[in-house]
Amino acid sequence: MVKKNVHTVKQFAETIKKILMSDRGVNIACSGETGEGKSTFLIQLQKIYSEIAGQDWTFDHLTWERDELMRWIDGEGENKEGRVPEYTAILADEMINMFFNQEWHDPEQQDLIKTLNQCRDRHLFFGGNNPSFFDLNPKVRDRFNFFVFIPERGIAWVFVPEKNPFTKDKWNTLDNIKIFRRYKTPYYSHNFAFEVHFSDLDDDEKERYLAIRNKKRVESLDKTKEKREFDRANKKDFMLGKAVVKLMEVTGKTQAYVGQNILGITAPTMRKYVNFGKSQLALEQNTKDSKD
Repeated sequence: MVKKNVHTVKQFAETIKKILMSDRGVNIACSGETGEGKSTFLIQLQKIYSEIAGQDWTFDHLTWERDELMRWIDGEGENKEGRVPEYTAILADEMINMFFNQEWHDPEQQDLIKTLNQCRDRHLFFGGNNPSFFDLNPKVRDRFNFFVFIPERGIAWVFVPEKNPFTKDKWNTLDNIKIFRRYKTPYYSHNFAFEVHFSDLDDDEKERYLAIRNKKRVESLDKTKEKREFDRANKKDFMLGKAVVKLMEVTGKTQAYVGQNILGITAPTMRKYVNFGKSQLALEQNTKDSKD
């Protein structure tokens, strides 16, 4: 019978600090069923790490958006605006829209994978939640130092990649499936490191987490939907959108009025075509300016 190796959250946080202070980065992926405590665990871990490391941490360090994560890691423009300080802890509460395996060909996802490599250069502690670790892009999985699984509230199983120069799968996925089915515990896995016991967030923390999640998550979903609409749109859609914008200018009516009373379309459809139209008009203006 193998013996469980149990750590506290603080002990794990101290390990993370040592890794970062040794000129390395720390990327942790956390998975488990919805509601079991993925966010709770990583929030507590990042808060305690930040206290130990003397770093600021607030619930604003959570993101649901790919662009915001890239801005935090690498900044924007020559002045690297929006980039967080070295040794900062940042948390992607839902990685599925950032690193989904079925969208590996997405150029933006490929850019983010490259940007993720800079976590090491900037000594960042990046944490990310996803229901299944193995739904993530394989190239992303190889960037993680730790894979954490939450089997039930208050318990976290921590795994590390195997340091084998000949393996094509650092996480020994097929072997671990067989081992777990046989023993019903993770303790026999070659990748198992230790178990962490953690408590729930207090009422104030839960309220702040839900507030930031409800705000940022909705914004992220809207942006993702808008991007997919643009990706699927054809030339006819952009021309129709341009006509809709022109109609608003000619009539002097609001977007809502034109959509409901003149065109007879729903608000989301009206908003979509206005976005198409504004994009088309901006493109035409940029083309004209470049010629001038």
